[in-house]
Amino acid sequence: MSNSHRHLPDSPRTLAELAVVLLALSVFAACVPNGTVRWEEDRTIPFSADDRAIAYRHKDSVFVARTRGDMHRRVFTAKPDTTLSSPHWAPGQRAVLFAVTDGKRDSSTGLLSYALWYWPAPEDIWTSDVQKSAGDSATLPSDWTPANPRFLTAARFRAEIQLKADALFAWHPDGNHVLFLDTDASGLQSVMSLNADNGMRTVASPIRAPSLAFSISPNGEWLTSATRKSDMGALWLGPIGSDETKWRSIEKSPAPPVVPEHRVEDAQHRGHSEFLYDLRPRLGSWSPDSRWLAHIRAPAAAQPADSSQPADSNPIRELVLTRIATDRPQRVLSMPEGQTTDLHWAPGERLLGMLSEKRLLLVDPESGTLTELSGALQVEQFLGWSKPGSNLAYLTLAEEFDRTVAIVPHGRIRWAPAQRHNLMVAQPNGTLPSRRFGLMNISSARWGNQSTKLSFWATHLPTVSHLPPGDPAAVLDLDEDAIRWYPTDVAEYAQVGNYYLLNREYADAVKFYTDALTHVPDGDEDRTLVARIRLWRGMSRLAAGEAVAARKDLEYFRGHILAPDLQVPDGWDAAVFRALSIDQIFLSTLLSMGQISLAVEEATRIIEQDRDARLIQGLCYLAMIDRATGQHELFTDGVVTRLVPHAMRSEQIPRESAEMLVAAYLRDALHPSNQRYLSARTKKRLADKLVELAQSMQDTHPQAAVRLSESAAVFYRESGKTALEMDALRTSAGM
Repeated sequence: MSNSHRHLPDSPRTLAELAVVLLALSVFAACVPNGTVRWEEDRTIPFSADDRAIAYRHKDSVFVARTRGDMHRRVFTAKPDTTLSSPHWAPGQRAVLFAVTDGKRDSSTGLLSYALWYWPAPEDIWTSDVQKSAGDSATLPSDWTPANPRFLTAARFRAEIQLKADALFAWHPDGNHVLFLDTDASGLQSVMSLNADNGMRTVASPIRAPSLAFSISPNGEWLTSATRKSDMGALWLGPIGSDETKWRSIEKSPAPPVVPEHRVEDAQHRGHSEFLYDLRPRLGSWSPDSRWLAHIRAPAAAQPADSSQPADSNPIRELVLTRIATDRPQRVLSMPEGQTTDLHWAPGERLLGMLSEKRLLLVDPESGTLTELSGALQVEQFLGWSKPGSNLAYLTLAEEFDRTVAIVPHGRIRWAPAQRHNLMVAQPNGTLPSRRFGLMNISSARWGNQSTKLSFWATHLPTVSHLPPGDPAAVLDLDEDAIRWYPTDVAEYAQVGNYYLLNREYADAVKFYTDALTHVPDGDEDRTLVARIRLWRGMSRLAAGEAVAARKDLEYFRGHILAPDLQVPDGWDAAVFRALSIDQIFLSTLLSMGQISLAVEEATRIIEQDRDARLIQGLCYLAMIDRATGQHELFTDGVVTRLVPHAMRSEQIPRESAEMLVAAYLRDALHPSNQRYLSARTKKRLADKLVELAQSMQDTHPQAAVRLSESAAVFYRESGKTALEMDALRTSAGM
């Protein structure tokens, strides 16, 4: 059947923004959350104070890059068997701080040690061989070499996840001091302060607890500490460096009531263990002027007595607004039902935004007025306002569609939504939202310090083609409407190509796929990966009308995608099985990249060229597409008049596999969710076809003939032809 008979989406965004096709035995199972509460690894990409550079941790190294270029440089590489934290730019300085641990525990205390390293960025990182964009650099100098990092201090901590999650240290706003967690021999954590110039250490807070988190006010005067120690309270506030008389408990029950936990061994009692809690979600959010602290309160009933007792998952929560440096009572506002997260203050205004049940809410702390921000629907994450206050940003999921599972001659295909996002940018009041980036999984997004730039990691996730892990760093400049990428290897260049292919920017897709191929290590060519990149590039060229170049890429893909020693299942001809496997990868990848029309064209081409197994698999793909796009008459007609007859007569597909395939598609065709969309005339016509086919199969496939007659009876019944239904049932009983 030609493509012209199908009503395909004008754009992949109406259906396939989230499309992902997963082969049987694919990586999908590994992507499904298992329900375990875990600490979240921090991978934010911080900007320098002037937003002209970024620094980030990636693959056990620290990189720096210009935000107006696409070149990055490695400034530190961790030794084998060590763990590296995310880097932090110093406020007002061109320097980066990061932590490293060797993961070795002290034999007596069971504690780990970590070292803080200070990397001074040399001035030539801000100059370039090539000047662009009104004097701002596009690349780092070709002869530039990084300065050596300087050791600052060492401290102890309880679990490696604290370092990965960026829960151990933070710059003081003065840019000269670092606050960090240290742990004593008894396992109690406390906040210390370090002078980065002379190395002097002082106590920043008198609060000590087995689990501790802290945050610094923007003006650098105040500190909040969240603890798990019930006899001390849960959220404390006090001036940095003051004694306990200046500190006060401002909350007994901060939310969320359950926070990510990590089991650690208690060195004092061998064989026992305890939980280390990530308490940062309870710290709340400081207003830019440091006059207010906002946090969420959960009723005491929602607090589990210990980790074995589940908390109330949906208690009534309150927003608590604390005035700093005053004795005035806290302002307490009841919140809508459900979790409240992502608290962000608007710069220059005393307004607080937050996410509640996928809605954006706005609070005026002075009046207590709570309003819903207009224009923001089904928000997955609220990123807050840009520092100039000219925009706010949030993430949404691209349009959902129903999951479709289809049987193919060998295995099954699963077409289902993936965790891909749209990055939406709106006016400060939430109006005029527009999509500025999309169709990729976006993580660790954050605003720049001065500008309307956003940094994040972007991943095509998941993918049928089993692309090795690779999520390149990116910076989106809203003012210039430009995206800068920082890929580090062949897989990440290919990921960028996937972004442009998904967004139908084919010339850029071809460029990055070509760049990916140039980064394949010499002498260590991954045959399968190269073949897949050639497939993606060929798809891009085909969509762009470059037929000759596309043909070369696709021929390479077909000749190299499968290993020469591919294991062939019993009952299959090797050549047939290899051809089916190649077609399956090709068609699945077309769908996963949103190229639905091309998938239909390729499946149709295969059907026209073959008369057995490849034809049948092509029909399976067309059936899956028709079903997913809601074309029920086309789906059912294709199953009954083409797919089932060909499968029953196949000489290349093992009989058991063919009959299982027929049973699966008839079951889908007969399901009420499909039948209700068919006209009575169509049901009668298809029932007649099934009766005719059953009679022809009675001698060669008796069991299948019975199933066909029974299916015909259902079609007759649904069409209102009761007499014909009874005839079909009698025929079935007599077979």
